[in-house]
Amino acid sequence: MSKELTSISFTPRPEAPKLDDAQSVADYLRGGSILVIAVGKDDDLIDSSAGRVVPIGAATDGDYTWPLSLTYYVEQYGLSFDDRLLSEIRRRRYRCPIISSLTVQELRKTSASTHLAADPESPPQTDKKAHNPFG
Repeated sequence: MSKELTSISFTPRPEAPKLDDAQSVADYLRGGSILVIAVGKDDDLIDSSAGRVVPIGAATDGDYTWPLSLTYYVEQYGLSFDDRLLSEIRRRRYRCPIISSLTVQELRKTSASTHLAADPESPPQTDKKAHNPFG
């Protein structure tokens, strides 16, 4: 039995409302488990002089999935986003749940994520720091 994730899409808009709690929200997003990650990076769509610094991929907290770019834009610019996930982050007091490697593997196989197609043969993530696209 597989769980269906709620997929959050995001397009950076400089005119988006700014978050007062952006750092706490970014910490939560960074704490998500990586579903898929690309080798390269994308351009910063707000500051073109920043270059290719935006991670490409998707992460999850077990209920929602979001593009890794969301974390970047929240952290760099404090941009707001979909209220469903934002409300859940605040309800959880900015503590992202830890999900097991086996659960992540199952989510990779069954996710209907539109962010990127996951490789079902990729090894389970065992060390978040070793796979951290932000640091």
